Amino acid sequence: MPGLSLKVSLARNVRRASILGGILLSVFFILVQITFAQSGVGGGTVQIAGIVVGCGNGIVEGGEECDGGALAGATCRTRGFTSGLLTCTASCVYNTTSCVYTPPVSSGGGGSGSTNNTAQVVLTGRAYPHSQVTVLKDAQVVATTIADNTAHFQVLVKGLAAGTYIFSLYSEDTKGVRSALLTFPVTVTRGILDKIDSIFVSPTLTGDKLQVKRGEPIVLFGQSAPIANVTIEVNSDESHFVKTAAGSDGVYLYNFDTSILELGQHHARARSTADAVISPQSSAYGFTVGTTNIFAPASTTCPTKGDLNSDCRVNLVDFSIAAFWYQKILSPAFIIRERAHLNGDGKVNIIDFSIMAFHWTG
Repeated sequence: MPGLSLKVSLARNVRRASILGGILLSVFFILVQITFAQSGVGGGTVQIAGIVVGCGNGIVEGGEECDGGALAGATCRTRGFTSGLLTCTASCVYNTTSCVYTPPVSSGGGGSGSTNNTAQVVLTGRAYPHSQVTVLKDAQVVATTIADNTAHFQVLVKGLAAGTYIFSLYSEDTKGVRSALLTFPVTVTRGILDKIDSIFVSPTLTGDKLQVKRGEPIVLFGQSAPIANVTIEVNSDESHFVKTAAGSDGVYLYNFDTSILELGQHHARARSTADAVISPQSSAYGFTVGTTNIFAPASTTCPTKGDLNSDCRVNLVDFSIAAFWYQKILSPAFIIRERAHLNGDGKVNIIDFSIMAFHWTG
């Protein structure tokens, strides 16, 4: 019976594919466990599912910079600052927001002190709670830091030759939505510390619908600094402004009534105010007012962690890419990708494999 034979053949192929996928995943987890054993990471803190992989056990290991109160001998001074209290984030990377940099007093005599041979820039401001802030100089990533639970961050860029640079920075909210890029010129002088403060990263803004039936609400939401006042502008024949407030986690939401909008294309932007400081506008969120509702996908962004080939999946292809660079010196191009998609320590080790395991999509 040809029909029966075809069904049996298809069933066998599906079963074989399932078995092969299971074998490959098993090999992956075995390799991860073997590497943990070889690296000496032991005890009940190792959980490949991603809850705890060394980080959080108070021991600096693997690719961690620090762990709880264990700072591996680092201080604010060893991180390039002159004083302050260095702490460790929940992600086991250094938190320098409480560090302070005081530039040395120049004697004016042209001394040979190396501290005066280059320029330095300190950037301070607010993003989103516990978000990563990425700093670029002339379109190249030069530093990253983690904002604290109040969204404040501070980062030091050292070793600059005198001149004018274009600095940019951005952050990502808890949904993986990236902020608008904030760009500004900075002119630095040898031996001088340039302080750029009161930076306020623009809020993120997205919505629950790509098309909304006129007269029904569209939910506009995003993230900013905690308790910030958020003003949302929705364009029409005239612009409509509404206000809402961010919560203690920086998340805000507003149900916008579309009955005041005409049919057609629209876009919304947001800006935040906190402590008399006003942020730049967010990136625009576009939507259509029509006769039916079309809801936005549950997630409009690809995974930010583990997706090394940018195909919006974390699977064996990404694992093989990471395996190629395992314990090798990374190329300049892959260093940037490692910072964005793995743990950002400039190398590929078992911590990075655990990140991929946690974000695994298959």
